[in-house]
Amino acid sequence: MKIMLKKIKNFILNQILFKTIALALSIFLVVGISFLIRYFVLKSEIEEKELLGNFLGFNRDFNRGVSFNNFSNNLVLTYFLQSFFLFVILICLLLAKDKSIIISLCLIFSGGLSNLIDRFVVDEVVSNGFVYHDTVIDYLQFSFIKNSAIFNFQDIVIVTSWMAFIIRLIIIIFRTKILEKKNEENNI
Repeated sequence: MKIMLKKIKNFILNQILFKTIALALSIFLVVGISFLIRYFVLKSEIEEKELLGNFLGFNRDFNRGVSFNNFSNNLVLTYFLQSFFLFVILICLLLAKDKSIIISLCLIFSGGLSNLIDRFVVDEVVSNGFVYHDTVIDYLQFSFIKNSAIFNFQDIVIVTSWMAFIIRLIIIIFRTKILEKKNEENNI
């Protein structure tokens, strides 16, 4: 019994250590990179420019809402939704055991946190004669899609991490089903 308790304790400590390091590292990298990009985007005199031919363009935009500028007229709801999303991701992170899932959740959290910090940064940005504050600065747009959403580095991190999360979840589900089927066959 003591050996089993010691193994459980070591597992929990390893999980906490791994999650802490993964979260700290992802926050440092994602927030650091996003604010470095943010600095150059704000210093740039360019408002709009093609980057990769007819595929990707630079189009600076100031997003007061969440997800496609929704709720842009209600900042309280915008802050609440972003904070609630981060809280839910943290709860999922605490419950996660698979390392790939943990890394995906850390990156999703870091991208969301970086967007929230971006919105909280108190600097008034003047562009085209307008003063912007309480905004997330978006700057990339798919040129080949007419009126496509404008997004930033944080959004790329969030979306790709969600995709990795879903793929890993599907793999886990299929592996579980295969193991259950093998166990059923062995018990017959």
